[in-house]
Amino acid sequence: MALKTQTAVVIQGSSNKGELPLTVSHSVPVPGLVSPYHVLVRVLAVALNPNDHKMMMHFPIDGTTAGCDFCGIIDTVGDPAEHPVGTRVCGAAFPYKLGDTGGSFAHYLAVDSRLLVCVPPTWTDLQGAALGGVGWSTLSMAFSDSNALALSGLPSKPTEKRQPVLAYGGATATGTLACKWGVHCH
Repeated sequence: MALKTQTAVVIQGSSNKGELPLTVSHSVPVPGLVSPYHVLVRVLAVALNPNDHKMMMHFPIDGTTAGCDFCGIIDTVGDPAEHPVGTRVCGAAFPYKLGDTGGSFAHYLAVDSRLLVCVPPTWTDLQGAALGGVGWSTLSMAFSDSNALALSGLPSKPTEKRQPVLAYGGATATGTLACKWGVHCH
């Protein structure tokens, strides 16, 4: 890839009267691969989640490219590569911390290939972005971390006796995933 800069939605300053502190920049550097596991993804679609709004409004980091969930095609790979060039994937970046390589609201982003999911060929790019990564990674931590929900079963090792779990907000993207996944965690 020959591009050195790209267009991206960037956090600029802090929130003013409830408005998001965002601007469109046409000179954002295309991120490099910061580890052998990182890949450069050409973004095809993005999804919005509450995390994007909350972090920008309350903890803005000036100059950071915004956006978490995405669907895209792997453009450049490191070594060892989890997925080859041309693979359509979805996942999430978490750009709202100092020193990060940037978010998904750009033409390209660098992301750890071990945290990507291949998008089924029957799905649209928007469906891939909606699956993204924030929802299922949140659930992975909640369902498997003994300091979170403290469930005794996992999808890979269900318990003998069913244990009820309330998915408060089951109509949200993460809540819907929790309802689907929870069925397998009894």
